Amino acid sequence: MDVDGFAVFGLHHCPNNRNTPFARRVMVEKLGICVVTRENMSHVLGLAKAAQRAGKYIEIFLTGEGVHLTQELNFSELLEVARVGICEVSYIANGYKGKAVSGLVDKNFVTQMRNAEMVATCDRYLIL
Repeated sequence: MDVDGFAVFGLHHCPNNRNTPFARRVMVEKLGICVVTRENMSHVLGLAKAAQRAGKYIEIFLTGEGVHLTQELNFSELLEVARVGICEVSYIANGYKGKAVSGLVDKNFVTQMRNAEMVATCDRYLIL
C-alpha cells in the first residue's frame, strides 16, 4: 500500500485472469481512532492489529489523557501498524514536555487539525 495524500491504494489481480496481476488502483478503507483516555492501550492495539489484518489503513490520534499511552511498553507496536499523531498541546499539558519517546519524531507531534483531517477522510472513526 502507498499513500497519495489522503487516499490509500492497493494492488489487485486482473478480474479476467486471476494469475495475471496488474496495478489497478483501488481505494483501501481507512480507520481512524481517536484516543482520549489512558487505560485503553490493549483495545487500541487490538483494534489496530485487527484492522491491519483486514487490509485497512489505520490512523491514530492521541489527545487529552490518551497521550499517556506513549509511555506504555508496547507503544512501539502501534507505530508499526498505524500512522500515529500526538496532540502536542496535550503532550505538554500532561507533563511530557521535552521527553523523548522511542520511534517518535517531530512530525508525530501535531495540532487538533490532524484530528479534524482524520475525521474528514476516514471511512470509520472511533473514539476511545
